Amino acid sequence: YVSIGILDVGVTEPGTEVATNDQPALDIQVELKTDKSMVFTLRGAGKEDLLIRSDKSGWNFTGLSQNLERVKSKWPKVEAVTLVAHAEVPYQDVVQAMEWMRKTHKDVLLGGF
Repeated sequence: YVSIGILDVGVTEPGTEVATNDQPALDIQVELKTDKSMVFTLRGAGKEDLLIRSDKSGWNFTGLSQNLERVKSKWPKVEAVTLVAHAEVPYQDVVQAMEWMRKTHKDVLLGGF
């Protein structure tokens, strides 16, 4: 059993105005399936469910990257993506997916473990 948590806290001086994010909230999730397909999901400001099928070489990370770039061009301030993998997906594949995702989004979070 593994539990991973992230807590991001910002503190300002009393009386200081807090900057607001003018960009709508958007959650991006990529789920790695055991058949080497991926489910690309957007929630919040955008709603989308897309199946990225495997290609001849296995994982279609090029297709994933194209979708992440498309989302990044529409919501440039969104930096976080959540990666979920089924238990049978090899650790090496999870790491490889994270490396591809970091090309467009600097924060890749692991979820669903």
